Amino acid sequence: MGSSRLPGKILKEVCGIPSIIYQINRIKIITNNKIRLVVATTTNSKDDVLCDLLKKNKVSFFRGSENDVLKRFLDCAKLYEANYITRINADCPLICPEIIDKTVKKIMSNKSIDYASTILDETFPLGMHVECFKTSVLEDISKTKLTLEDREHVTPGIYRNNKYSLCSIKNNQNKSNFRLTVDFAIDLEVVNEIASSFIDNTYNCNDIVEFLENNPEIAMKNLELIKKQKL
Repeated sequence: MGSSRLPGKILKEVCGIPSIIYQINRIKIITNNKIRLVVATTTNSKDDVLCDLLKKNKVSFFRGSENDVLKRFLDCAKLYEANYITRINADCPLICPEIIDKTVKKIMSNKSIDYASTILDETFPLGMHVECFKTSVLEDISKTKLTLEDREHVTPGIYRNNKYSLCSIKNNQNKSNFRLTVDFAIDLEVVNEIASSFIDNTYNCNDIVEFLENNPEIAMKNLELIKKQKL
């Protein structure tokens, strides 16, 4: 909620509903009795409106530290007794459930993997980034000397440490030139043009890429904003 570039961006509308609810509606199809969706937000009063929206839509949430995001995630995981944490950003309303599912299944199928992610090799569009890691590993790095930036972005202490086993989730083709995250008003415009072009919200990453390749005038609107995303 505290974005300086686009304040309240996760409540901005995508196809007539708040962006974060649009995102949740897309990804909840992969939740089950073993995979629970929880929005980890802050105790800051500015997030009260978000929590009210989540309550209204029967979405679980956790409120924790505003600045120490690593601690927020760890406290949330402990509360829900989670052995694994899957992290996606709330400002990515078009995140593809298939990519999340693929990442989760990869780490769950091999107990030797500590961290699986699409960010190790950036081959997906910006806004399709997923991380899944062991709660025990996050607790491990929380006890080490980390910078404030590392704690804000949660996972650098894992993937920059050769102590841990990493697994890169790659796209079949490099499509990292497309921007699907929402940081600026123009991003929201692009996201709405994409979302409104489909009959429902079950489209996937490949469908989005195909749409943008067929409509380059839309893709070009925010390409100058492409940057490395810090998770």
